[in-house]
Amino acid sequence: MTVPRRFVEVGGRQVQYRTAGDGPPVIVLHDVPGSSTQVAGIIEELAGTRRVYAPDAPGHGLSDAIPGRDEMSGFVESTVAFIDALGLGRVPLVGPGVGGLLALAAARTDPHRFPVVVDRTVRMSADRRERLEVEGYPAFSPRLDGAHLASVWHWVRSRFMYRAPDGRTADDRLRMDLPSPGWLSDLAVEILRRGPEYAGLARAALAPDPGPTLRILSEEGSVQVVEFGPPEAPGGMLAEAVAASSDLPPAPPRPRQPEARPGVISRRFVDTPQGQLHLRQSGIGGLPLLLIHQSPGSAESLEPMISHLAPDRLVLAPDTLGNGHSDKPPVDRAGIGYYAGVLSAALDGLGIDKVDVWGSHTGALIAMELAVRYPERVQALGMDGITLFDPAFVEEALANYFPPLKPDMHGLHLLRAWLIRLDMYLFWPWYNHTAAGANVRPLPDVGALKQWADDLLASGRSWRVAYRAAFEYPTRDRLPLLTRPTLLATSPVDPLRFYSEEAAGICDAITVAESEGYVTPEAARNTAELYRAFFARTDR
Repeated sequence: MTVPRRFVEVGGRQVQYRTAGDGPPVIVLHDVPGSSTQVAGIIEELAGTRRVYAPDAPGHGLSDAIPGRDEMSGFVESTVAFIDALGLGRVPLVGPGVGGLLALAAARTDPHRFPVVVDRTVRMSADRRERLEVEGYPAFSPRLDGAHLASVWHWVRSRFMYRAPDGRTADDRLRMDLPSPGWLSDLAVEILRRGPEYAGLARAALAPDPGPTLRILSEEGSVQVVEFGPPEAPGGMLAEAVAASSDLPPAPPRPRQPEARPGVISRRFVDTPQGQLHLRQSGIGGLPLLLIHQSPGSAESLEPMISHLAPDRLVLAPDTLGNGHSDKPPVDRAGIGYYAGVLSAALDGLGIDKVDVWGSHTGALIAMELAVRYPERVQALGMDGITLFDPAFVEEALANYFPPLKPDMHGLHLLRAWLIRLDMYLFWPWYNHTAAGANVRPLPDVGALKQWADDLLASGRSWRVAYRAAFEYPTRDRLPLLTRPTLLATSPVDPLRFYSEEAAGICDAITVAESEGYVTPEAARNTAELYRAFFARTDR
């Protein structure tokens, strides 16, 4: 079951939520750390008879954090405000794991309005709560050698094997099925993305004794404590408990997603026939500018470019299908034309007829194909790199470049992804571990490497689809069909810089220049100014 995602504005913050089904409403609050990704099984079970809403907690998943606020009071206020923004009155709250403690805290604000269904872990002993709060959430500081990944994976698995993640004794051991490697990997990636703040809300939820709240809600007849079952397949008891918790009218229509506005980067989801695209947006007015990131990666790497380009126009930066936070593609193989078609459909969904387009590496090829296939939609084109690989290199790359990143019960895929991203800095191509393949570049900053590796892990099985399409793209055949004004600018350290002059010799529409890339803030500002001037000349 595919569960659509949306954003809603709550008190100046953006909250991502998953929603499915029709009928009376129910709110599902995920365990922490984690996100609404981890409650997909609960959503599927309840969506047969209910309209389910599952928000990401503040600072988790894609929901904005609440800076400078106490974790618990901020969570409770934001949850109630989220429910108000949906236009809901009385609605049951469902919470697995620590999410049950969060549900109890929210329900205490109005026991009649918020009946709750929680699992039995809310009745854990004070000793166990204290042990979890104090010792159960170690730091996972990223290291250039990737050693932190083994610690994260061990911690994630141990949550389902021991009563506390640092458990060692036979009494600590739990008897339950481990979630699938894919489910565990999603949780590990959420923790890695969240960084050192991943445990804050969990610790805050574990600190108070839930006993008084349980007694108050019991007196109101508005709490049920049940066995949820495995996180991926909770079982029928949960649906029965929610059905018994309230008799409510059908939920109202879902609210509109946020619009773009100047000075901030907001987000939304765009529906296409191939799946949902996660979109960053900023600015208003002018001819819209579409930015397309390289693969593997996401539009997060383009946020400095978005900020510099958006003051006088609308800028849109989607995560391409299968990358970042967009849906996985429904196919295992696709060409660059497939991705161009998805973006054209996204523009249709946004009601946009014509754009300027800029793309980096794989994104540049997608941008080029968009201009070739839909010339009426593209005013001008900016390209950060182009590929003109010879057939022998393409054959070699297709055989070596794309090892699978299928989640593994021992977490081996985490380190594989990390080292692939590291080697993409150090070698070209990354698998050529010889003197001839060495890039003359410094070691990357561990924070930048972490962002790229997180994006690669989030792409998972689909990381190869768009990237492979770039190697297979018949650039020489398509270049003569490009008629839109094009600026092809690469940095002096870009391994694709050697193809720029050849591309300009094939296509008269291309002008070649040198850029500073966009890895550092200053470089992004200067590169944005280069393309801003180019688009200003062509948008007349």
